[in-house]
Amino acid sequence: MTRTLMDKSIAGPMVWSGRELAGSTDWVHRLSAGAVEEIDAALRAVQARGLGWWDIRKKDFPLPGVSAELAQVNRDLEWGRGLVLLRGLPVERYRDDELRAIWWGLGCHLGTAVHQNAHGELIGEVRDEVRLYGRALSAAEVQADLNTPIVPVLINCYYAPQPTAARCYQVGRAAREVIDEFPDGLRVAVIGSGGLWHTPQKPGAWLNEAFDEELLARMARGDAKGMAAYFDDYRIPEGDTSQDVGVRGRTVTGMPGFGGPQGGTREICNWIAAAAVAEGTTATIVDRVPIYASPIDAAFAYFNL
Repeated sequence: MTRTLMDKSIAGPMVWSGRELAGSTDWVHRLSAGAVEEIDAALRAVQARGLGWWDIRKKDFPLPGVSAELAQVNRDLEWGRGLVLLRGLPVERYRDDELRAIWWGLGCHLGTAVHQNAHGELIGEVRDEVRLYGRALSAAEVQADLNTPIVPVLINCYYAPQPTAARCYQVGRAAREVIDEFPDGLRVAVIGSGGLWHTPQKPGAWLNEAFDEELLARMARGDAKGMAAYFDDYRIPEGDTSQDVGVRGRTVTGMPGFGGPQGGTREICNWIAAAAVAEGTTATIVDRVPIYASPIDAAFAYFNL
C-alpha cells in the first residue's frame, strides 16, 4: 500500500489501513508466562519500596528476561508499523494503581515519557466523554440516539516533535481514501476543531491576523495542500518570545520541532487535516473573530459539498 505526502510517495511497514491490520497479527505481541512472572515480581519490588508509579525508573523495574521482547516491541514502534498491541497480562489480577505502575515500568524500558497536555498528565484514562470548554460531556449528551458512530482522530498539535502541516494534510487525504472505500450513500461528517493564531499567557503574545487571513483564503479556494505549504514555510521572527519553545517546562518538551508557528497556533493543523478530506471543494468562511484579550483568533467555516 502506498500513500502520498504532498508529491512524494510513502511506502513501508508504517503505511497501513485498518482493513490490513484486521487481517494480520504481526502487530500483536503476546507476553510469555515467564515475562508475566517477571513483570509481577518487578511490581512487588517497587511496592515493597513504597514507590509511586511516577517515581519508578528503569533501574527500579528490572526486566532482564523480558528485555529481548521489549527490544522487538521498540523496533516495531520505531521502524515497523508504529503500533503494537501487548496481550497476555492478566489485568484482572491487579488494582488500577498497580496497572499504572506496570504500564509506567514497561514504558521506562521503551523510552522517555513526556506529558501530552497542558496539565502535565503522564498517564491518561480513556473514558466515554467529550470535553467542551472545560466541562466533560458524555456521549449521551452529545448524541441524541447514540446510533451514529464517532471516530476520534487525535493530532499532537502542541508538544514537539509535532507532525508537520504537510503530514496532517496527508492524514486528511488518507481519511478521504478510507471514506471513499465505504458503500455509496454513507454520510460522513468531518469536523476539524481548534483555534487559529494564538499565544495566550506567553511573553509578547500577539495575533498574526494576516497569517490567518491567508490560510482562510486558501481554504476558501479548496486549496488544503496550499494551506499546509504556507503553514510549514512560516519562520518565527527573531526575538518573538511568544513562540519560544526551546526551554523545557510544564507545557513544553524542549525538544526540537519542525517549521511553522509554535504553541497553540499549531491547532491550525486540525483545520488542514479536515480541509484535506474535502480537497478541491470550496469553503465558506462564516466569520473570523480576533480576540485580543486572550489573544486568540477564532473562525468558523464549512465546505460547500
